Amino acid sequence: MGVDEFNAYTLTARLELDLTSTSVYEKLKTSGLQSYAGNISGMSDFMLYTLSYLKAARVNHPSTYQNIKNSPLFLAHINSLWESAENTLNIVYNFTLSKGGVYSVNSEVIAEIYSPELISELDVLGISIFNLTIGVIPIFPKVYLLKTLERNNQ
Repeated sequence: MGVDEFNAYTLTARLELDLTSTSVYEKLKTSGLQSYAGNISGMSDFMLYTLSYLKAARVNHPSTYQNIKNSPLFLAHINSLWESAENTLNIVYNFTLSKGGVYSVNSEVIAEIYSPELISELDVLGISIFNLTIGVIPIFPKVYLLKTLERNNQ
């Protein structure tokens, strides 16, 4: 399923974020680099991949999906990765281009992740979602954010 890549991107995205409190980040900002997507982008890509995989398994491979549903350790690991990824997205907002930083986050990928069609794949498995706070809202197109908020408040 690519959990090892999701894990790697999530951990290294957090490392990149931790660098913001070091001279390495200041050098990156002053190097002339226009923007940097790096592992933060890879992490969001694997968030999207995970949801797409879960949907494909549910729709096209019922026995694989049943194995996923019946694996509490696997689900706990996905839940942990998802929470870490959302926390990273929440923090990275303060270091995006719009805030004077260098990190870029693809809002189209984020919008697709939080589209009702895909994010509901986590809901049915009991995986916690939307731990994001107000700080990240400008990254999301409003229509997807409002739909997600409506769904979570039902």
